[in-house]
Amino acid sequence: MQVRKLRVLRLKYHISLVELSRACGISPQRISEIELNPGGITDVTVAKLLDGLADVIQRRNRTQLALQADFDRTKYTLMEPVGETDYAL
Repeated sequence: MQVRKLRVLRLKYHISLVELSRACGISPQRISEIELNPGGITDVTVAKLLDGLADVIQRRNRTQLALQADFDRTKYTLMEPVGETDYAL
């Protein structure tokens, strides 16, 4: 069975169908069909998928940078206890 590279990339980096769907405006079911079907696909749909994937990557980069900043700021105090409602770092 052949699949599109989009599926391989999406699975490798744990991008769910729902996450990609929200980013590109194509239903999760349709994305799955596109990934599994080697048939034709419109240029408009390809553009939506590319833009959506770029959006997912950009959001993840921001999240990764935020995680790195929080870690750098708190790495020497990570084992200190906090209250159950004390989530601000």
